[in-house]
Amino acid sequence: SHNLSKALFIYLPFFAFFLWLFHSKKKWLYYDHGIFTLYYFSFLLVLISFNILVSWMTTSISLLIPSLENIFTLISLFVNLFSGGYAFFYFFRAHSRVYGERKLISRVKSFSLFWINSFFILLILMVYTLFTFMMI
Repeated sequence: SHNLSKALFIYLPFFAFFLWLFHSKKKWLYYDHGIFTLYYFSFLLVLISFNILVSWMTTSISLLIPSLENIFTLISLFVNLFSGGYAFFYFFRAHSRVYGERKLISRVKSFSLFWINSFFILLILMVYTLFTFMMI
């Protein structure tokens, strides 16, 4: 989670480029896709910050009350899973609203973009992590 925000920042122009590839070049400029990318990645960073805060709070409380450690671990896991699912579905909703295409076309493009971008963000995250370990 420490490197994810830096990897997202590095990945911003690539995400906008993939959006540009999937949408009309006459109606949408690359700049417009960049604005949508900043909007969505800001949402992701707020969500990541919220998850880190919840994890920190549950860990702190479980250290104070060791008998409830399993309950707070479960709460933290539930919050992480819920926010990950919400981020997944939020991308589809935001993409559909911003680009205003027919529902089926929008879902197909969103699904394709989501998996393409998931692959490349994981790739960038792995490369960034490798460089981090090489610098130590």
